Amino acid sequence: MKFRLTKAEWDAMETADARKVMYVLQADGSYQLPLLDYVDPAPLRNALDREREEARVAKEKVTTLEAEVTTLKKDTPKDVQTLRTAHDNEIKTLKDTTDGRIKTLQGELEKRLIDSTVNDLASQMTGTPQNAEVMKPHLASRVTVVWEGDVPTVKVKATNGTVGNALDDATKTALKKEFVENPVFGAIVVVSKASGGGAAGASSGAAGSAGASGGVKALKDMSGAERTALYQADPKAFNELVAADKAAQRESAMAPRPPLVITR
Repeated sequence: MKFRLTKAEWDAMETADARKVMYVLQADGSYQLPLLDYVDPAPLRNALDREREEARVAKEKVTTLEAEVTTLKKDTPKDVQTLRTAHDNEIKTLKDTTDGRIKTLQGELEKRLIDSTVNDLASQMTGTPQNAEVMKPHLASRVTVVWEGDVPTVKVKATNGTVGNALDDATKTALKKEFVENPVFGAIVVVSKASGGGAAGASSGAAGSAGASGGVKALKDMSGAERTALYQADPKAFNELVAADKAAQRESAMAPRPPLVITR
């Protein structure tokens, strides 16, 4: 016998069936055996069915999530590495571009600093623009720019290329003195501009001029530097000395010579 019958099931039972009278009508319209020690398994069965359904749904979700995790583990590292590589390449490109621009600007600034320094020194050490141009390459080889952080400093180099102290009044004077005392540049450098002393050209010019009129210093007694300086400072006096020197040579050539004496 069933513990619970629906109304349709109860109506379908024959009236003569003794079991029919054993069922009691319930509030919901069903019929139920009035058993005192009976525990209806329906709620438990329903609960079990719900648990089974929930377990099934959960298992499906777990299966789906496991598949997604497997896919992520398989594909994501590649995507991350691709993105990281592209990012690193972009950063490197930007850095190289920026470093190149900075290097170009630094080079332009270094050139301007050196050119300005060399022009200043050359103009101080020479008497003409032509001589200044001659001195510029030599001066440029003796100065350089050293960067201390973002600050450029012009420094003096020794003849062997060693970088020395920064260019200031003291090192500038020493550098000019070095060129003034070098006989190679004697015909180009003007002492008065280079070191503040008397001008070699002016002094030799005055002496040469005096030599032309008073014999203080003749052209033959001057050094090459003194002759050049005199020509630059006073071309007229220089030409007078040249004429006087030629006249002296002619006079010497025409002077009578003592007779040749042969002794036995």
